[in-house]
Amino acid sequence: MAAPTCGLRAALCLAVALLLSSNAVATNILLFTRQAGEKHEAVVEAITALTVEGLKRGWTVVDSNDSSIFTPDKLRGYDSVVFLLTSGNVLEQAEQREALKAYVNEGGSFVGVHSAADTLADWDWFGELLGARYLNSPSDKDQQATVIVSDRFHPASAILPERWSVADEWLTFDHNPVGKVHVLAHVDEKTYFRDQPDGSMHFDHPIAWTHRPLASRAFYTALGHSSVAWADPLLVDHVIGGIAWAAQAEMAHPPSAVRDTRARILCEKHEQEMQAQKKQRESRFLAEDDGAAGLDTSFQKDALYSFNQGEQPMNLAVLPDGRVLLVVRNGALLLYKPDVNTVVLCGRWNVTNSNEDGLLGVAVDPNFASNGFLYVYYSPIALVNPTQNVLSRYTMRGDEVDLTTEVRMISIRTQRLACCHSGGNVKFDTAGNLILSVGDNTYQIGWAPTDVRPGFSVMDSQKSAANTNDLRGKLLRITPNGTNYTIPANNLFQADATHKGEIYAMGLRNPFRFAVDPLTNDVWWGEIGPDELATDPTRGPIGMDEINKVKYNDPGNYGWPYCLGPNMPYVKFDYVKQATLNVPYDCANPENDSPNNTGQKTGLPPSRAAIAYYTYNNSTDFPQFNPDDTSKVLGRAAIAPFFYRYGVSVNASAPYALPQYYDNSLFFFDWFRDYARLLKMDSNGTLLSITKLWPTFSWKSVMDMAIAPDGSLYIIEFGDGFNLIGAQLSRMRYLGAPNPISCQVAATSTSGQAPLTVKFSTDGTTSSDGLPLTYFWDFTSNGTVGATSANPTHTYMREGVAVATLTLKSSKATKSCTVPIDVASSLNSPPQVTVDYPFEGGIYTWGDVIDFSVSVIDKEDGSTADGGIPCSNLQVTPGLGHCPGRLAPCHVHNSIANYACNGTFGPVEDEHSWEKFYYFVQALYPDRGGANGSAPMIGLTFAQLKPSVWQLEFFDGSSSNATGATQTTKDTIGGGLDVYGLNDGDWLRYDNFNMLNIDSITFRGYSASGGAFIDVRIGSPTGRIIATVPIAATGAGTYTDFQVPIQDTNQWFMVDMQSAWTISWLQLDPGQWATDYLRGYAVFASLDNSTWGTPIMPLATGNPPPYTLTNGTVAKNFTGVINITLNPPVSARFIKIINIGPAANTSWWSVAELRAFDDKNVSLGTAKWVATASSQASDTPPQQALDGNITSRWATGESQRPGNVTLYTTFRSAVAGAKNLFVLNYMTFNGQGISTTPHEKGVPPPVSTQY
Repeated sequence: MAAPTCGLRAALCLAVALLLSSNAVATNILLFTRQAGEKHEAVVEAITALTVEGLKRGWTVVDSNDSSIFTPDKLRGYDSVVFLLTSGNVLEQAEQREALKAYVNEGGSFVGVHSAADTLADWDWFGELLGARYLNSPSDKDQQATVIVSDRFHPASAILPERWSVADEWLTFDHNPVGKVHVLAHVDEKTYFRDQPDGSMHFDHPIAWTHRPLASRAFYTALGHSSVAWADPLLVDHVIGGIAWAAQAEMAHPPSAVRDTRARILCEKHEQEMQAQKKQRESRFLAEDDGAAGLDTSFQKDALYSFNQGEQPMNLAVLPDGRVLLVVRNGALLLYKPDVNTVVLCGRWNVTNSNEDGLLGVAVDPNFASNGFLYVYYSPIALVNPTQNVLSRYTMRGDEVDLTTEVRMISIRTQRLACCHSGGNVKFDTAGNLILSVGDNTYQIGWAPTDVRPGFSVMDSQKSAANTNDLRGKLLRITPNGTNYTIPANNLFQADATHKGEIYAMGLRNPFRFAVDPLTNDVWWGEIGPDELATDPTRGPIGMDEINKVKYNDPGNYGWPYCLGPNMPYVKFDYVKQATLNVPYDCANPENDSPNNTGQKTGLPPSRAAIAYYTYNNSTDFPQFNPDDTSKVLGRAAIAPFFYRYGVSVNASAPYALPQYYDNSLFFFDWFRDYARLLKMDSNGTLLSITKLWPTFSWKSVMDMAIAPDGSLYIIEFGDGFNLIGAQLSRMRYLGAPNPISCQVAATSTSGQAPLTVKFSTDGTTSSDGLPLTYFWDFTSNGTVGATSANPTHTYMREGVAVATLTLKSSKATKSCTVPIDVASSLNSPPQVTVDYPFEGGIYTWGDVIDFSVSVIDKEDGSTADGGIPCSNLQVTPGLGHCPGRLAPCHVHNSIANYACNGTFGPVEDEHSWEKFYYFVQALYPDRGGANGSAPMIGLTFAQLKPSVWQLEFFDGSSSNATGATQTTKDTIGGGLDVYGLNDGDWLRYDNFNMLNIDSITFRGYSASGGAFIDVRIGSPTGRIIATVPIAATGAGTYTDFQVPIQDTNQWFMVDMQSAWTISWLQLDPGQWATDYLRGYAVFASLDNSTWGTPIMPLATGNPPPYTLTNGTVAKNFTGVINITLNPPVSARFIKIINIGPAANTSWWSVAELRAFDDKNVSLGTAKWVATASSQASDTPPQQALDGNITSRWATGESQRPGNVTLYTTFRSAVAGAKNLFVLNYMTFNGQGISTTPHEKGVPPPVSTQY
């Protein structure tokens, strides 16, 4: 039939609308009511109620308890089959089950009511159709409880009150189907009594949901147990709405917009004008009629860009044309261009990365399309008197930011002597106000940082967060106006000598990410709280993260550092006497009497309680925030980056616009716990529900999220671990009805220099409908199909970021997924950065000072050794790392960045003495780019250092029969957890320790029986023993130190020159043997054979031929003499050479000859020197390296091994098979380790208040 003319089209569409409104198409409903299990007498009332309401709508409603109706022919006449209060095995015959299955697979819809979840328990397919199965219910089958109705738009729930008090039997299910179903409502378990041992689904207990099995629709409600329930018109309307949605039947009075949408769909189908985006939009009829809003399969997550090593993605903002700005902490502002699927550099700032500073945030001016303005918050490296962070305006032209257009708007002084909390999120509200979040810039302890001692202002948040005359610890709000700004009249204070007018909300610790409600302009934020693990009546509450809200016209004080969470006060503390004052702060009438306060002293605005809050471990008040992964229970980091309003955040007709279900909702992430939550508000703006969001998707520390004009949600993931594995720009798109295809794509070598050959894999790709798939690969997202095999290989020849797109097609569905490929120019090689010292795994003691030495080699730029790379271009940042638990993810609190090849950091101090701590040295060098303008590259490396006291519960592995059980220690000196249940033959493994300068080891614990031993081995459970610790009987609970000497785990060669000399250079001959040689090493000098300090020549590991002094290795084929100049000369009696090279093969490590020269370049005689070594072959004693004969040498007599080792604590008993040998607390490594200057342990040294 030809397409109608415009006039005919209008008439046709009107006719279709009239047909729909008059319900010309009959709707036939089958109520199946057989009860082969538990009997529900309410079935009579249920049948009556649904039949009456169905007839009102013009439906034909048939009820039957006869299973013989389940034949293909009979079921084909029904639009929906309702299992109404069914139970037990109601379909005994396989043919009946197959008929139901075929009916659903062909598009017939299903509705289950209440005990339908306890029907056909032996049929897995039916369980999937339901969504979840009945597990149990309380003994009291008729309890009043509160139902939280989270979907305010679906026909089955829109007619219900937001909080519905109703009596019913509250079913518990065998699992939580969230993510695989769209939840309409859930029951608040705190409002009824549960007496079954596993009768709780905790905070997220769904009781009504929809989903889309293949071409069908399924609705289930757990309500409807009793006759009384069916007398409630709300319940009847609830079930009728579910049936109407499932059967795609007309409601009694559907909204006119709904009728118009359906008419338009049919009209456009008739005209064959179904373009892709229109089809996607228009298929969503009747608001939430697709029933797919909460289904993870309704979303597609694409990986668009993998951040390079050293790039710490912080923040993003979307331009009006859909391009995405990406803020990288090291100073780069990147631009993702969705039209060509690539990322370019659009600006670079010279920033410091000290503590948490850097390039932190960007916001897009509301009039960007006409003025090109961006607002950038950053930490200029050049501004030092005082140090400060700056909010500036710039102009963007094309794909580049013109840095010469800077207009400085706000400068905020900041101290960089101690970490943490910079904040830096920047956004506009819809009234044209710019909002900036700023952290309290205070060194953190577990409690409130209120240390007012002279010199300790870095530990006093009263100087900032509680100071009305300071911009830190605040949300700031200004209205940009040309090159200046005005202050909104509804801010917290009028500006005067003791108040900053820019303050919108005060009393904040770390408001890291916030969201603006685009309808009301209220601001929501996640407040990252302190780390204390338990409440202490003498100090204050357990640490909590908060979710807070400040209304547009109601600014306020949120309590820090005096109050936390639900306005729980901290207790005043005397830091001079280190004693509690046992006086809680007054949350209702806070006062700031700190000498570091420059603002209002008394009568501060009252502290406001958080909207929601949660603690480490499992939260009692808000269990919704408990971790999905229990290994992450000891970490928290609240991220609240986005608030959605349907039709306001983005045009409702945008192709990927979120449906109405998400209206009035805050999208929340926990950076540490790697989950997403949806916080829905009620009609008054009060928190209504907190539910899991996207639970089947994986996340790697979400940092930020923003919406694009097409409805796409762009998300920055920071990545995991020290290398930020998985750091990427992701995109979530809502696609409506779920897709049966699950697209999985992976690639090898996703980054590297051109030409880059990448092998792609589709392992894990499936189609739930079983239909065969065809593969279409577009390797550069340019619309060209480059391959049609499942696992192709492609070589990228051109520099740049490409996004490889796989499109999968079956006869009924299409799905695509992506993987980003970063191709570096062949004209620029990545820099090779090495932390020469301290060594990886080196051991330090809290309070020590540690030297560092870093070197760089870059093919194009040169090296730090030859002067081609100035040391001032390096960035060396130490930091305190900690992991809240053995298996918990770790993170680092950076300290002051150093711009030098050599220097000192420390004293190194911990924050929580019994957590899993380490120190971290990161070295970074951004090169200058390559020929023909090829892009710069970043070289990054790090060394992880270990404290001398190591909790034994932090083991990295154990023997299969070792329980590794832990319990809270009863040791009076503390120690976190004890390890117990250790038997004869068990072992525990501890990775990555460098035992340099460690002379003994101490185990602390007790043994009731004694007669046991701990063998400390390296490399394996049967490796070389470096210490044996006999454990005598101490009596139960009597903790004792067991200390023994330890053999040096490094391979070393040492000479005693018998007296001290000033040495200007050394000469080494590695020998000419193919099977042994110096592979990588460091040279130390000492006057007393006790204090060694930093290596006088720390060299890199590796084995590139030929030998060069800058990389510190010797190739297999090298012959000749190595001259090592010491500048300046050193005074020493002892020279020690230590192997730090990799154990790449079984070669021995050796020295053929060693010579030393004094400050007059005179060779020192070796006749009286005494040589010793870690080990030796039988015919190669150390002294042979001093005999002047190149054909004789010292050799280890054992395979080479690197300096850092894996330790195995193996347990044995004098009685074979003995159980429960001892209880162990921690081990201590004794000796100098890598420390340069030991300091008194315990209290951090004072720091200057001048900054």
